[in-house]
Amino acid sequence: MTRKLSDEMVQRMIRSIRPGWTVRENTPITSGTDAVSFLTVETETGDREFVLKVCTAVPSEDFRPEPYVLSLLEAGTSVPVPHVIDAVDTHADLPAPFFLMERCEGVLADDADLTPEMHERMARDAGRFAGSYHALSDFERFGYVRLDCDRSNSRGDVVVDGRTLAVADDAARSWRAFLEDLYEGRIDDLDDEFADLRSDLEAFVETRLDTLDRSFDPVLGHIDYKPWNVLIRPETGETAAVLDWAHASTMAPYYDLILAEEHLGRWAPLDADRRKRVRTALAEGYAETNELERDSRFEERRELYLAVARLQPLVWFSEWTEGVPTGERRRQAAEHRKFVEDLLA
Repeated sequence: MTRKLSDEMVQRMIRSIRPGWTVRENTPITSGTDAVSFLTVETETGDREFVLKVCTAVPSEDFRPEPYVLSLLEAGTSVPVPHVIDAVDTHADLPAPFFLMERCEGVLADDADLTPEMHERMARDAGRFAGSYHALSDFERFGYVRLDCDRSNSRGDVVVDGRTLAVADDAARSWRAFLEDLYEGRIDDLDDEFADLRSDLEAFVETRLDTLDRSFDPVLGHIDYKPWNVLIRPETGETAAVLDWAHASTMAPYYDLILAEEHLGRWAPLDADRRKRVRTALAEGYAETNELERDSRFEERRELYLAVARLQPLVWFSEWTEGVPTGERRRQAAEHRKFVEDLLA
């Protein structure tokens, strides 16, 4: 299905949610996967700005949970997220699922000229928010969050707006099983640029998998807490909204923080000042709303999580650097390689 929807189709979709509303402007967004449009809509109280998100690329079961996750976060945490007006999970005539949410003010952190202090503030906010949504509710298993209609067993963990959010049918009961499945799937798909690192990575991970032989509580995680999924107030660096919860999953709390450290630190070298600042700020923010459980193998577990997380750029390197000049591509490859070598040393 095309990612660009006609004005007529967008109007029909909005009126299926609010029959009296009229779309005045429809501006499609070219980035991303599914169809997203910025809308100006005439409502009973005047013109308002919204975002329409429509499933046109990912499987419907992957798309459907996001508006309910946003509503869960808005109701139960201090995390700034867009307010969802309504969601249409299925429809006979329209390209469902889709949902309408308010447009948040702010600029994408990825586009902002952040000072080191502002960057640290964003990371501190991220830690504080993570602590909040990690404490939000109890889940039974580890895996991707799904809506009740997309599970064979509709018994779930969290009820939002009359619908149940739970973990996918193929979820793992143990954190070790989940992380091993994730790791094995990625190590098999290393980009050719890094294929020679496989045996050393496998040996390293094998020595640390037993750090997962204990119980962990599944918590809600963002996974994609990246600068291009965060709106900030450019004057201060304060986080105005955390976007794109389409890949929300349940996981061990510290792994979610490691992913945020990598994304907000822009995959920095292991000993880089940027990484240290982000890591410290994340920890400070997290301590305001929650507490990480530490045991004698905490640091070994951190090394394992860093290795598994770093597989993302090692797998999708060619895709992520498509169109990047050769010199810059080589620089990035060398930085990823050095990170692995330093971690394994």
